Amino acid sequence: MDLLVNLYSPEFIEALAMLDESNNVKIVRMLSCRKQQLLDYICEHFSQNWASEVESGFGMPNPTVFVAIQAGEIVGFVAYNVTAHGFFGPLGVSKSARGQGIGQALTVRALQVLKQDGYPYGIIGGAEEAAEFYHQFLPIEPIVSSHEHSIYDRQI
Repeated sequence: MDLLVNLYSPEFIEALAMLDESNNVKIVRMLSCRKQQLLDYICEHFSQNWASEVESGFGMPNPTVFVAIQAGEIVGFVAYNVTAHGFFGPLGVSKSARGQGIGQALTVRALQVLKQDGYPYGIIGGAEEAAEFYHQFLPIEPIVSSHEHSIYDRQI
């Protein structure tokens, strides 16, 4: 099931205000010249499908991909506008780095850019299992019809 985030809601504005890049973690937009490093990380820690999806975010002059860097290493990533316009994700954080707010920081940073680009809503695709995580800090609403009819129905 897909989730809808109102990027103008008071809850999202509050999440922006609380954006914290502490824990010696830096959130940066990826450069295309470092693409392979990130794709290798995604394949190792997550899946080839996610790597393929994220790779499309490097087809822009300003990639639609952010990474979390801690102690000089990639510990997480997020992409937006890669599945479809207005879509957020995939999002991944290394198991060893979870529980530090990195996933939340990556999420809010990517949704902030969607808002700056003129989107009033962000769509978190295929997020049924992760809804509880997002609900902790975002005003999410399920898109009920996406359970039966989704952009992901086009997958082979």
